Amino acid sequence: MIAYTEADAAWGDIDVAIAVETMDVAARASGLGACWAGYFIRASQNFPKIGERLGLNPDQIIRGGLMIGEIDREIYHQIPYRPEVNVRWIT
Repeated sequence: MIAYTEADAAWGDIDVAIAVETMDVAARASGLGACWAGYFIRASQNFPKIGERLGLNPDQIIRGGLMIGEIDREIYHQIPYRPEVNVRWIT
């Protein structure tokens, strides 16, 4: 899924972040997996022909993307090791 706005949209990045995150949550609620497509977003901003191939006008830019698909039903028997985090709370 891609999300785009007009290039001069004042709140384009924020609007798209809200839309993509809503789709992320909706996909998971529907039993699908979802992952933000950060490299695709950056590539589309550096190579305008990507937007052209997707049918966008030159004044429209891709600001978000989400890969959506079926979840592999793997069962994990153990949580992977993660080193303890040193946190210092300042009040």
